[in-house]
Amino acid sequence: MALRGHIWILVTLLLIIFGLNLVFITMIGLAVESDKGKWTKKIDMVIPRGLHAAAVVNGKIYIIGGHDVGVNPTSAVEEYDPIKEEWKKKTAMPTSRRELSASVVSGKIYAIGGCFDENKPYSTVEIYDPATDTWTKGPDMPTARWYLSASVVDGKIYAIGGMVAPWVLTPAVEEYDPGSTEKGIQAKGKLAICWGQIKTDRSS
Repeated sequence: MALRGHIWILVTLLLIIFGLNLVFITMIGLAVESDKGKWTKKIDMVIPRGLHAAAVVNGKIYIIGGHDVGVNPTSAVEEYDPIKEEWKKKTAMPTSRRELSASVVSGKIYAIGGCFDENKPYSTVEIYDPATDTWTKGPDMPTARWYLSASVVDGKIYAIGGMVAPWVLTPAVEEYDPGSTEKGIQAKGKLAICWGQIKTDRSS
């Protein structure tokens, strides 16, 4: 994640203790100055977590969802200001989930997919506006999945790959246009209200 000439790394450290239990130690923030190759320790997140999503809006980093120290899905949202070097808790995401992805379009964060557990994948899209610290519901993604990747090109979000069931991978690629007014799509492989399915298998 690049921001103000630094690359920011938010690391989950894990400790194996007797009995092979997995325990969170802390969440550590690190920054490397891209022109100097120098690492600097930064202030830790308030809430230890893993498998969260991260996004940057107006020079601030937002950490969304994931799972807590008990490996329970969380809806917690935190904002980090690199200038003040401080964390703030923000309005929680409506749906607790982990292994989601996040993309930014027009200053808003789109929290996409994820899961509650491996038996409950989500197609959920929820939209966070940092300017008002509020969430709204977006149209669901056609394919419910977790461990997906999402990227933005020309104002459109592309949801790529992920898991649809335990260890069942999908090559699906779907495009979401936040600015589209298109509704009522009936064509096969399409979903009404802005989502379009581009590729569902390697042979198409």
